[in-house]
Amino acid sequence: MNTSATTGSGLVSGYPTTAELLDGDWTSAFSGQHAASLRVIAQWWSAIVAKDIDLITATMAEDMVIELPFDESGRSETFRRIEGKAQCAAFMGRAYELERQHLGAHNPELTMSVDGTVVFIEGLGDTAVKGRVYRNRYVFRFLCAGDKITHYRQYHNPIISAYAFRRQIAGKFEPESL
Repeated sequence: MNTSATTGSGLVSGYPTTAELLDGDWTSAFSGQHAASLRVIAQWWSAIVAKDIDLITATMAEDMVIELPFDESGRSETFRRIEGKAQCAAFMGRAYELERQHLGAHNPELTMSVDGTVVFIEGLGDTAVKGRVYRNRYVFRFLCAGDKITHYRQYHNPIISAYAFRRQIAGKFEPESL
């Protein structure tokens, strides 16, 4: 595997993606909740790459929650929390409209809880938003029950996000460069 990344068209290359990590039948080595969690998260990533709102909605439990604990406000007591399957699907649909292309996290590391219900994936994201290249380091936390995702939490660098989405930091200024 190539250990150096290149940027060519603005997207990271040379690293495997989350979709590639979860693709294939290697998940057959797992059973029960472990296998169910890996399958539904693989569907989630396939939907992200394809920008398929129906597929991503199918992975969600009715009481789905999406949280983004880090935001541009700089405050830890306020963050984005979206509740309910319909609201979460709408949130993801808006994200699809903003992003040029999303290949999932590159060079991912996956960690799973003993009972298979909690899965963490850390990796490098690379897309374009509003004409700006958006490269961020992410930690994704999935909570699964059966074959559904009940909770998705995304940790990312809010400064990089503010630059890409042209949002203010701490309600005061918008970064023009990084």
